[in-house]
Amino acid sequence: LLYLILVPLTAALLSRKSSRAVRVLNHHPLVFPVALISGLLVMFSCMNNSITVSPAYQDLKNALQGAEITITDQPLFLRGESLLRIVHAVSIGQSYSYPMNQYLRQTALGGFDFGYSTHEE
Repeated sequence: LLYLILVPLTAALLSRKSSRAVRVLNHHPLVFPVALISGLLVMFSCMNNSITVSPAYQDLKNALQGAEITITDQPLFLRGESLLRIVHAVSIGQSYSYPMNQYLRQTALGGFDFGYSTHEE
């Protein structure tokens, strides 16, 4: 969602100003969105919350350290530490992005539920 919002926003901002930085970004329009998303992932991977300090997460962390990840018989290029960094960043970032995603789902998408229904419905 962040990427889909940033690409047109970046294009709109770049069309308004003319400077050396804008010319560079016009030639490489994905630099700003990719850099921002990468920065957020690095920031989230350095933070902690109640999930990342829980005993269950610590057990997952210990199990993944040095592990070779395989889905089929062939090992993936990701090592256990890399996969853990991704899980860590998602568990932190989700707490920040959920309120925004929920607001967009309810307002911009008119309460679209993506086919999910609770037992009360």
